[in-house]
Amino acid sequence: HWVARLVLQYAGSARPRAACSDDAWEWLRSRYLQSNRPTFEQCWRDLRQVAAQRGWTLPSERTLRRRIDALPEVVKTWHRDGAEATDRMFPAQRRDRSHLHAMQWLNADGHRFDVFVRWDDGEIARPMVVFFQDLFSGKLLAWRVARAETGDTFRLAFGDVVERFGIPTAVTIDNTLAAANKTMSGGLKRRFRFKVREEEPLGIFPTLGVQVHWAKPYSGQSKPIERAFGDLARDIARHPAFVGAWTGNSTLNKPHDHGSKAVPLAEFVSVMEAGIAEHNARAGRMAANCRGRSFDDTFAASYAEAPITRATEAQRRIFLLAAEEVRVRRDGTIHLLGNRYHDARLVELRGRPVTVRFDPDHLHAPVHVYLANGDFLVTAECWADTGFGDTDAARRTAAAVKQRRKGLRLLAEAEARIGAEQ
Repeated sequence: HWVARLVLQYAGSARPRAACSDDAWEWLRSRYLQSNRPTFEQCWRDLRQVAAQRGWTLPSERTLRRRIDALPEVVKTWHRDGAEATDRMFPAQRRDRSHLHAMQWLNADGHRFDVFVRWDDGEIARPMVVFFQDLFSGKLLAWRVARAETGDTFRLAFGDVVERFGIPTAVTIDNTLAAANKTMSGGLKRRFRFKVREEEPLGIFPTLGVQVHWAKPYSGQSKPIERAFGDLARDIARHPAFVGAWTGNSTLNKPHDHGSKAVPLAEFVSVMEAGIAEHNARAGRMAANCRGRSFDDTFAASYAEAPITRATEAQRRIFLLAAEEVRVRRDGTIHLLGNRYHDARLVELRGRPVTVRFDPDHLHAPVHVYLANGDFLVTAECWADTGFGDTDAARRTAAAVKQRRKGLRLLAEAEARIGAEQ
């Protein structure tokens, strides 16, 4: 039977191929491959009307349906569902994280919880929480709650990570206006957000030596934290304490008691923190690095042996404060958000740009002034305005001016010791 097995099994069709005008087939194919995804029955009805007007020859409906079904699935998906749907027809890249260690690589993103929260000022809105996650273990390291995803929220959440665990080697974040803000990423050449200028102040990431990798928004394959958000939306947002405040994850999935309740902010934070602690401590994780352990245990075992870099006091001052680039005025002052700050050493930098790091919640506190290259210069005090008729303030100012002039006269005489007559 060996020779018979080698014979081609193709038999062919004895019936001739049904006649079909080329224009009719081209019209049907183009009509079917449209983004509004019409059904074949709808396309067939339209084709019959057009063919009657133009005199096209048509085969039976079943024949054309077989020809449409014979088109490559990739082509049909590309036209009817888009490029992203076509990408899902092929295997995605799988990234191995076994070679990493704890705190080597983090990823961060913001997640808006589907819970109505009553804020301290009475406003009711869903909270946005910015998370930082360790890629090796999957543990959620730090988070900050806010009404919107802002640069300050990312800065404070990253500051919590550095304070508790140290400085990571690399971080993956979205290239969004909030995540890629200048306070965090100033000086990076491939930010693709805002205008990159040579004199702009260095952000927290380049100052601390953290490598930044940009990810596509809503991409779970490039940011594993998207997977954790699914767990938070299921386990925390649907907590019994939030019954009536849960909004549903879409307009088509609203509960029947939607909008009947709003939980206080303090209660939401308490339930969320307890849920995150349970999320990190839950045993039986099947990730390759966990091997049945919890995220906490996986992180702790690697963290105990990992080379961890701790932040110095000067570095802590950088990530705890916001940054703004300003120019020193002619009178040696810095104007920031309606306030004036001054130090005698700023006189030498009149007209030059400097970077001011400040606490947005305490604008009357001293600010730290840095040169354009990132070197620390001075801490400048806030100069408050005085009342028009405040004689005590005027007397103190006059005394300070007199003392300053005396010191400047002595300094000037020390530099120019030879008079004009001599």
